[in-house]
Amino acid sequence: MRPSRRMVLTLGSSALATLTLTKRATAAPSEIIEMRGTSRGERIWFSPRGLAVAPGTTIRFVNRDPLSS
Repeated sequence: MRPSRRMVLTLGSSALATLTLTKRATAAPSEIIEMRGTSRGERIWFSPRGLAVAPGTTIRFVNRDPLSS
């Protein structure tokens, strides 16, 4: 018996969905780096100052300085 096109597409999409959901469940760790500043805007800095991250880590930058956009 020869598999139909519909059966091949169904099995392929099911396998792809399984692999995608598995990847999301084991998502890489993430780190947040915040940009801060003084109220008059004369100084800005990043917090934390130094950060060591492993390969595959997601780094997210967040602007917490009200004067910088």
